[in-house]
Amino acid sequence: MTRSRRQLEAARKKRGQARGGLRKDPGVPRLGRLAQRQQRSRSRAGELQQRSHLAAQLEEALQRQQRFQSQEQEEEEEPPQPPQDEASLRHFGRELRKVLAASDVVLEVLDARDPQGCRSPRLEAALRPQQRLVLVLNKIDLVPRDVVAAWLKHLRAEFPTVAFKACTQQQSRNLKQVRVPVATAPEEVLATGACVGAESLLNILS
Repeated sequence: MTRSRRQLEAARKKRGQARGGLRKDPGVPRLGRLAQRQQRSRSRAGELQQRSHLAAQLEEALQRQQRFQSQEQEEEEEPPQPPQDEASLRHFGRELRKVLAASDVVLEVLDARDPQGCRSPRLEAALRPQQRLVLVLNKIDLVPRDVVAAWLKHLRAEFPTVAFKACTQQQSRNLKQVRVPVATAPEEVLATGACVGAESLLNILS
């Protein structure tokens, strides 16, 4: 080795350089790949958890469907029974027809607060021509007088109508009185506008 070359080598050693040239910089460690692997691992875990949750929901839905089908099959096998309310209505209808068949006069009681809503068109249509229908407008003391007068005028255009109060202390005494028969009752009694209650009713029914 020549002197000049030895000097150059010594100079390089002083500067910290290797004999083969400059050392390579290792650079920043590759952390991105590690983060990606961790992210993929978390994603797979989340997918597995979601699939497990969906499988549990599906299993629960299938069980509910099986229970519903079993219950539906049991209901089909049992003989249908009419509801108690329906049976009561049929019994009431039979009794009502018996009463109507044995009656000469039918009283239809209407609440003065809603007279039209209390009327029964089917009942009125079921009456025989020889039967007499009398409308009883009840609880007139719970309604203004002008309203009562208007309803009496409207109802009397169709059927004989009498008015009753909710308080019946005095009416109970009037019910004991006997009046003239309806065949001989004067027209002013049948078409009276006064709210005399029981007295007018007895005049019509006697």
